[in-house]
Amino acid sequence: MDKDSVLIHILKSKGTPTLLGGDLPFRVINDNKYISPLSAEGEVREENLPTVDQAIHTALSGENKTVILIGSEGSGKTTTVEKLVVDWAKGVHLQNFEYVFHFRFKDLNACEDALSLETLIQRCHHYFPPQSMHLVLQKPEDVLVVFDGLNESLNRGITTELDLSYSRLGDEKFKILCTGLRDCKIQELCLQSCNLTEESCEDLVSVLTSGTSQLCLLVMSFNKIGDQGFAKLCDALHSPHCKLQELKLDRCDLTEASMKVFSAALRSGQSELKKVILARNTMDDSGVEALCVSLQHPLCKLQSLNLYTCQLTGACCSHLKEALMSEYCTLSELELSVNELGQEGALLLCQALRRPGCPLEKLGLTRCELTRPVFEELGSVLKSGTSQLKSLSVGLNKVGDQGVKHLWDAVAHPSCLLEELDVEMTQLTNACVEDLCTAIRASKTLKKLEMRNNSLTDASIPALVQVMQDSHGMQEMNLKYNDFSEDLFEMLEKCTKIIY
Repeated sequence: MDKDSVLIHILKSKGTPTLLGGDLPFRVINDNKYISPLSAEGEVREENLPTVDQAIHTALSGENKTVILIGSEGSGKTTTVEKLVVDWAKGVHLQNFEYVFHFRFKDLNACEDALSLETLIQRCHHYFPPQSMHLVLQKPEDVLVVFDGLNESLNRGITTELDLSYSRLGDEKFKILCTGLRDCKIQELCLQSCNLTEESCEDLVSVLTSGTSQLCLLVMSFNKIGDQGFAKLCDALHSPHCKLQELKLDRCDLTEASMKVFSAALRSGQSELKKVILARNTMDDSGVEALCVSLQHPLCKLQSLNLYTCQLTGACCSHLKEALMSEYCTLSELELSVNELGQEGALLLCQALRRPGCPLEKLGLTRCELTRPVFEELGSVLKSGTSQLKSLSVGLNKVGDQGVKHLWDAVAHPSCLLEELDVEMTQLTNACVEDLCTAIRASKTLKKLEMRNNSLTDASIPALVQVMQDSHGMQEMNLKYNDFSEDLFEMLEKCTKIIY
């Protein structure tokens, strides 16, 4: 927004009274009155302190990138930020910024889809010249973005999702935010990579255990909260007020040390957690052993567990087998990819999959050092009539055509329920195409097939295109990064269900 646009569109009469000495907002702005510091109750304080607008000007004129203004509803926050923008337009303050954009959350809530800053400016500041947009995007350090009305949106339930990911929020600013989160209707809070530490977890506990909290989804991934911070979050899971159902803690510096505490929370009888992501943490086999105690407990409600690249070995599989064999286990999704489970560990898992009533429907075993005997056993399990598996990922295991053949045979079997199969980079060649096509034609359930990074050549394309065109059930086959020449791309284009 340029300065002339500010003076035209913001500097106009508004009829909303505030606590700023009884004056209307437009008079405060037009008359260039100082805005006095507000107490928590919204009353003007008389101490010899800088005014709110002076404090904001000082902060933003330095190295600060973010300023948060808090106060009760009607205490003059909107007038303060509007005066801030008008002062910039008049050339009074903040001349270190070339552009200032003022957004109201009540307007943003009408936007249902995720928006880039460029699209946001186009929608909310349609009078901003499009030819100047590249100047804004090229030098973001010269742009000030002002958001107004967040707390009102939260408290009135207008906003149910809040995503602050990659915002460099930090513990101090998050503490301020939590004062509003305790009494709002936010259901999903995303804080991925926000420079949060153990300190913020204590504030989160106060939010999660407040009697008014509606929070169901919490994303804390890529924050260094560590075991002690996670232990604090586990305390919240013991509270009857905590409604958390999904928790994402990807790469949060967790170790096996906090898994016993987490496991105890899962079987406390109070936890509502159904989905947990613990990927890229140093869990080790002993951490899985602790979790498996809860997976066998009748009070544990966990349905999805992600342990992607957690430095696990085949030693953890005996504990996972025991958990999956339990009649109380409710786990339907298990992600174990990029762990060195090996043949012995994977075969133990297959034994659990054979149990009638085993709830597992989605299993990730990508790059787990699997062998042909494991693929043979997986094929046998899929044909057994007892397996509930609908999604299986076994890519990046070097078993070749002979290993994957056991899965093609299983897919063709009437008892196999697979809907999604991932065999990326398993060293497939044209020799697998006949079995593959037979499987697709016979299957009544298969919908998606991932076959990237294999060694299929042009000779396989006619058969693959034909079978995908004939199939009513198949929705997608991904053949990217195989050995195809551009000469055959025109043939592949005939089938929109093939990605190449």
